[in-house]
Amino acid sequence: MVLDFLSRIWFRFYLGILWAVCCIPIVTFGAATTAYCGMLLRMKRGEEGYYTKGFFEIMKREWKQSTKVWGVMGALILVLYTDSKFISTLVNEYGGWYEGLIPVYYFLLILVFGELLYVFPYIAMFENSTRNVLKNSFLISTRHWGFTVTTMLMDGLLFWVMFRYVPGIVVIVPMILGWMNISMIYFVLRKYIVQNS
Repeated sequence: MVLDFLSRIWFRFYLGILWAVCCIPIVTFGAATTAYCGMLLRMKRGEEGYYTKGFFEIMKREWKQSTKVWGVMGALILVLYTDSKFISTLVNEYGGWYEGLIPVYYFLLILVFGELLYVFPYIAMFENSTRNVLKNSFLISTRHWGFTVTTMLMDGLLFWVMFRYVPGIVVIVPMILGWMNISMIYFVLRKYIVQNS
């Protein structure tokens, strides 16, 4: 029992490191994240098998779709980053009603990062067209906004603790994030298994 628990912790840590290494070329972020989510979902169902082999099998199988989705999501994040600089300049120089753009910006930021939480686990769980993956993960993230916002707050709290108090936990952050996010997101996505299978 104890050995089984420790081995599962170790393999979660191992998969987190494998994911981090595979994300180093930024273009592979989508496929690596899908593979990581896929293996964590298998662990949740007790179907993991060989960890390294399973990780790369999922990464290879979902490469094309995950990379397309990451391209779209990455472009949205880049646009939002550029907008933040533009809005900041407008507010600093002109103030006034331009300050009304700030809540709109944060609302859009929450929508994009909310979808980012669901999109790669969705690819790992369901087969669908890229368009439907993006549409459905967006709809699910907004429909279950309580889970979405809670997950984002937990992620933010973890990063705040890491940067503010315990920088050394950076090596276990992928494991903790993966476990927390998959636990929350799987609870939501499993409700759609019948509809999508």
